[in-house]
Amino acid sequence: MLLYHDGMARRLAQMIILQYLSHVFLGQLRTAVQAPPWLDHGDLDVVNVVPAVPLHIHTAAVRRHRSHAMATLETVPTEIFAQICEDCDRRALFSLATTCRAISWPSLAILWKQLDSISPLLYTLPSDAITRSSPRLIIRARRKVRVINVTRELARADFERFNLYAPFIHDIVMCIPLGCDVTPDGWHFFYKACPGPLRNLRRMVTSLHIENDQSVAIPFSFLLGPALKHLIVHVLYSITCNPPKTLQPYFSELLASLPFRCPQLSLLVSNLNPPAPYLSEALADGVGQLRHLTSLHIETIPLLARAFVRLRSLPHLTSLKMEARSSDYPEGALAEGRSDAVSFPSLSILAVSADSGKCLISLLEYARSPSLKSLSVTICGPTTRRELTTIMAVIGSHPSRVTLENLAIRIIQVDRTDPFAVLSFPPSALQPLHALSSLRGFQLRGACHAILNDAAFIQFAHAWPHLEDLWLFDISLPSESITLAGVVEFACLCPSVQSIRLQLANVNHSECTALLARLKSLGAVATAALQHPVSLDIGRPSIAEEDIDTVAEILFRVFPTLERLLTRWTYVRNQRDHEPTIGEIMSHRWSAVYRNVFKFRNNAS
Repeated sequence: MLLYHDGMARRLAQMIILQYLSHVFLGQLRTAVQAPPWLDHGDLDVVNVVPAVPLHIHTAAVRRHRSHAMATLETVPTEIFAQICEDCDRRALFSLATTCRAISWPSLAILWKQLDSISPLLYTLPSDAITRSSPRLIIRARRKVRVINVTRELARADFERFNLYAPFIHDIVMCIPLGCDVTPDGWHFFYKACPGPLRNLRRMVTSLHIENDQSVAIPFSFLLGPALKHLIVHVLYSITCNPPKTLQPYFSELLASLPFRCPQLSLLVSNLNPPAPYLSEALADGVGQLRHLTSLHIETIPLLARAFVRLRSLPHLTSLKMEARSSDYPEGALAEGRSDAVSFPSLSILAVSADSGKCLISLLEYARSPSLKSLSVTICGPTTRRELTTIMAVIGSHPSRVTLENLAIRIIQVDRTDPFAVLSFPPSALQPLHALSSLRGFQLRGACHAILNDAAFIQFAHAWPHLEDLWLFDISLPSESITLAGVVEFACLCPSVQSIRLQLANVNHSECTALLARLKSLGAVATAALQHPVSLDIGRPSIAEEDIDTVAEILFRVFPTLERLLTRWTYVRNQRDHEPTIGEIMSHRWSAVYRNVFKFRNNAS
């Protein structure tokens, strides 16, 4: 309510200021609020408002005129215009920036604060040093751009306007991939002249697309300054090119120089596709010295053991997403600091992807963070039931077992010789996880499968009473022994559950009839269990035609706000007169169940 009143007061103050200005400077203000006729909707770019002479610099003739003139817009304090400009959209700011000197400077400051391309930097150069192509469509950016080129060597005097506008730049979030609106030769001249870092740049999000070996990776590290806190780099290159030859010189220099260029860096995200193991050494040299790092998301560059050891002592690191190779973690590689009672003291989010279960176990045993809230582990290589059981035991005995709220376990590959192999394990393998008393989300994904019954399934509800999201399968398997009665009891014990994904057993007519009678006897107790949207994914259970209404009423009584009911029954009919398949029949029946749930809901209301 206070925020609402503050916003209303702010709007009212602006309206009063505008009304006052409209009486005193009516003619000038009409010009200010109207967009110039040459400004096109598709050409709203900050480069259109880079004046040849900065508008805040007044000539002697202007100063003499102001000393004898009556009240004008330029006599209004700039703070008033700055306050008005903060709530203007970009089109209004473009109009204000081309109106007069008094309004131009506050508008330009906001327009230059965030850029969606690097081309405006080159538009600050003298007109005789650049050329601009006709508009062309950039598919990835979904917009038309003009490609800019620098035609000559640059001198220090050519950066007069660059030095004027550069301090305003706080964010560079590239909607256009790096190099698509600037020629490599043009950027080479700009880079060679070394205009210096953007000293107020706080965040940079950049993307780079490399199609072949002839493509050039445009360097941008010279723009990064001591104020940078967030750096996000996305690189996509074709498999036909040689990435080490193309990328390694630039990204090795970038990663290794981060501690010196950006000592305040707190967020580092790098996504290279395909992965780039050739950058592991440069990454290890750089990240361990970033003392203010809070988030490190490097999932496509394997993290070496020495880098992982350095990260353990960073006091502010709260989120770590990494990839590890067993060849980089030989026996004794994590000996340093193993005797410490606590490592990663502030870590709350950890996502680890390893190529073997043994490597993953050593990483989890070393990362003894006491305040971990989210843990995601992925095994990309072959693993065994014994290794998976050990991983469950390590997680269950982890120092953060009291604080852990979200756990995801994913196995991508079980056997290299059989890509469709599935690792099945008994419910006893999951028992160590019952110690995670604060768990709200659990996902078991990939080529693994827990053989569960109603008793083991209900134990989850007793161990995790605050569970909201439960995901027990990722592939279609034969029907399990978790019955509809087990799902009902689980929902009653976990009233906060919002999403369940499991393999439901085939519907039994007599059991469903008895279950519905028991729910009716409970009356409002059962219907009050869950009062928030719930999503159910039940796999491939079979159901008879006579049980459709019964199952629908059961689901309505237990999940009165059921939002989604998904099954894994699929079918393809090639001919209209073809005999219906079992997949088609079951899919239609479960769709009827879902429709009847809404009928019961409408009748109840």
